Amino acid sequence: IGRHDGSSRAGVPSAFVIDRDGNKLFRSACKARGVSEDHTAESAYLLIPENAIHGHILKCCHPRCRQSGRLFRYCVLCRIPVTKRSFH
Repeated sequence: IGRHDGSSRAGVPSAFVIDRDGNKLFRSACKARGVSEDHTAESAYLLIPENAIHGHILKCCHPRCRQSGRLFRYCVLCRIPVTKRSFH
């Protein structure tokens, strides 16, 4: 993933990043529980494309969370990621 928006302060993750193709990806903390102690908002997040459609599948960037197979889907109505099993 490419550059940040530049407004990040020390210890506070940037709200979005720009990928190498120039697409804006919004950052949302992963809400998965029981992954590991280092699965925090700073180290475990989902990147949501600016133009994500309803039901877009998302994976956490944290290696253990990703390896566990946890998946999320983006809800355009709520404008948040939800667990794949809770998505309707």
